[in-house]
Amino acid sequence: MGRPCNALQRENVSILFQSTTYYLRKAEPQDEEFQSRLYFLQQAEMVQSWGWDEDQQKTFLQMQYRARNAGYSMAFPEAINAIICCLDGTAVGRLLTTDTQSDLHIIDIALLPQYQGRGIGSQILTALQRNCAIDGKKISLHVPCDSPAARLYARLGFRLVEQTGVYAQMEWAG
Repeated sequence: MGRPCNALQRENVSILFQSTTYYLRKAEPQDEEFQSRLYFLQQAEMVQSWGWDEDQQKTFLQMQYRARNAGYSMAFPEAINAIICCLDGTAVGRLLTTDTQSDLHIIDIALLPQYQGRGIGSQILTALQRNCAIDGKKISLHVPCDSPAARLYARLGFRLVEQTGVYAQMEWAG
């Protein structure tokens, strides 16, 4: 995922990166509840629009969450799962990546709704870009075409590589 934070020591926490406002730490089994809640919040508006009752929504989202995680595990067995935290330790998001010699692939990046629009995503992406520029790597990702995140990626210099249905493959090459 890039350069680890070498100056920060926290009890029993593996710090992957730190900025002045947040840090990334390796996800642990106890983060499962947070990650499922984050996923549910990401999907809530869409599922609520279907007119299902709360139990149906919850059952569907639990099934989708398990299926997504199983798919990610099979497709990206070496993925690095990081929790995005405020400096006080509050978990506010997740970053899932794979890192090869030539490419950092962002599989998933998500923030709790109340932390979106505060520049955290931009800070994470620009830090990844700095590290990848030093290492001579590109960054790749897939994003829904109509997502506000697609506009953020474009502002940060990601270019459209391919559009398939509702998803866009984007890449940053420094």
